[in-house]
Amino acid sequence: MLAHGSAITSPTHRAIGWRVTADDVRLQVGAGAEALAHREVAELQAALTAWLRLNPAPGTPAVPAPSSGT
Repeated sequence: MLAHGSAITSPTHRAIGWRVTADDVRLQVGAGAEALAHREVAELQAALTAWLRLNPAPGTPAVPAPSSGT
């Protein structure tokens, strides 16, 4: 999808959204948008992953935390 020039975007019914293309990740507020640096995208992914683990979708079991191996 992204590799072929398509974009993945948030629903348009909100004033705040996002757009992901092969070239960048942009956060949008109203008519304005700003591209995130690679490091910021990685930090956002880590934060969202942590949030999803902490807050599973209703009706689904919580994902266990990875073991430290100790």
